Amino acid sequence: MTCPNNMTVDTDLGSPTVALDYSSSIIKSDNSGELTISPDLNITFPVDIGIGATHFTFTATDSSGNYKTCTFTITVQDTEQPILTCPSNNTVLTDIGVALVDYSGSITVNDNSGEVITLSPDPYVEFPAYNRIGIHNFTFTATDSSGNFVNCTFTITVES
Repeated sequence: MTCPNNMTVDTDLGSPTVALDYSSSIIKSDNSGELTISPDLNITFPVDIGIGATHFTFTATDSSGNYKTCTFTITVQDTEQPILTCPSNNTVLTDIGVALVDYSGSITVNDNSGEVITLSPDPYVEFPAYNRIGIHNFTFTATDSSGNFVNCTFTITVES
């Protein structure tokens, strides 16, 4: 019996897992012609594997009680950037020289991992903000636990 080599694969698009079926990749043969594979390949596969390393061990036993074990590891990695949405550029009018703007609830982030994403700077610390007349750029960065990141920028123009 021969197992596949250890390998690293990416998650399925938009998912924290990858669907795999290695049942046909495990090579099994015996001169007796009768082999029992444990655990059963048809029950083990197909399988959804989450981010991280998953170890598989299979044992083939022939009718004489001879056996061989093989092991392989599938490491699933997340290479997808989070999805970060910033509000559209906007113009705010004021007649007192400053405008109070609050876009904290308009900045959203999601990630295929399903985990909480680090958003920097924290929009609830940045906003609400008093902005003087002029152009104000705001840039935010979302980073997931795998180190994937994405930026978004929007501009608020304050005019009198």
